[in-house]
Amino acid sequence: MAVFHRHLAESEALYRGLVEDQSELVSLATPDGALFFINRAYALHYGKRPQEMVGRSLFDLVPEKGRGAVAEHLRRVCSGDRSLENDNQVILPKGDARWIAWTNRALRDADGQVMCDLNASSPRRPCS
Repeated sequence: MAVFHRHLAESEALYRGLVEDQSELVSLATPDGALFFINRAYALHYGKRPQEMVGRSLFDLVPEKGRGAVAEHLRRVCSGDRSLENDNQVILPKGDARWIAWTNRALRDADGQVMCDLNASSPRRPCS
């Protein structure tokens, strides 16, 4: 059993290292948008540290006029079993808006509870 736990810990450390070192923005959020994991690239995009963003709502990072569309997209993601892509605007620390191309996939825990895995490419363009 000790060998199993050691391998599990090594696997988790490897995975965490891969995600943390990515230049893509990566986060995990509950279906209602509460962030519970943010990699460094995601946090730096917003001028924060990952631990400063845990517990915040991802909807706070989206312009008010786009929140309904993002919520609907996440509902579709969480009701399915495949990745879906979406572009939406986000608000940067200085108030500027940028487009982000997201790839989203619902992840389920052992109890079937859905968590949305949010991945992004680099910001696309300033909003006019």
